[in-house]
Amino acid sequence: MVSSRILVILWSVAAILVLTAACGREVSSRQDGVSSEDVAMAARLAAQAVNRDSGSSQQGILVTGTGTATAEPDLAIINLGVQVLSESAEGALREANTSLAAMLAVFIEYGIEDKDTQTRYFNISTQYNYKDDGERVIIGYQVSNELSAKVRNLDNIGDLITALVAAGGNPVQINGINFAIENSDALQKEALAAAVEAAKAQAEQMAELSGVSVGKLMQISQTRSAVPAARGNFAATMAFEQAGSTPVQSGSLNVTVNVQALFAIE
Repeated sequence: MVSSRILVILWSVAAILVLTAACGREVSSRQDGVSSEDVAMAARLAAQAVNRDSGSSQQGILVTGTGTATAEPDLAIINLGVQVLSESAEGALREANTSLAAMLAVFIEYGIEDKDTQTRYFNISTQYNYKDDGERVIIGYQVSNELSAKVRNLDNIGDLITALVAAGGNPVQINGINFAIENSDALQKEALAAAVEAAKAQAEQMAELSGVSVGKLMQISQTRSAVPAARGNFAATMAFEQAGSTPVQSGSLNVTVNVQALFAIE
């Protein structure tokens, strides 16, 4: 609602404008009347007062809160494949297919379904070498076939990796493991609740230090959420006959949520 003071200013502005138009001339700043600059200033003051009364500018205690929830991962994504170099493209493809088929058989043995494996990259390329005179010479053909596999049983993932390397042979390439939490909804809610409480605590602390009181919550929004994912390290040996279980550590994952909140000042 526009205050009575603002109404007086607006009526004064209107009266001055009418008087100026009736006289047909600009009111001089040297006369006893009000100048055109005064009219403009009064209009600006009135507009600013209206904006303040209408609440267009938000004032209060603006804080951010961060919440974190921690859990152990329940999913591992292995990135692996084969790479073969041979004198012929057919020979390279045949060797790569044989190696990969043996690895897929291991997946079946460990209960990993076809829906959890996916081809990510396949390529056949000609490999060259260069003589001293710059002449390019074909040295063979390289086949690369990469896939990813989701592993939900993390207890025997070390045995799985060792078995994959043993079955696939020298062409095997394992490019890393990503650990994740397959369904993080519960952790997201836990982290969000912690973030809101942290924002409230920060607002109370700022109010106490400033000598004011925290009023009602005027606005709150989630600014960022970190999806849990981590990369694991492992060491795979090529001595198949003597290889034991490959050591793999899954660790723990954090879900982090940030919120921004605006509280009124009392």
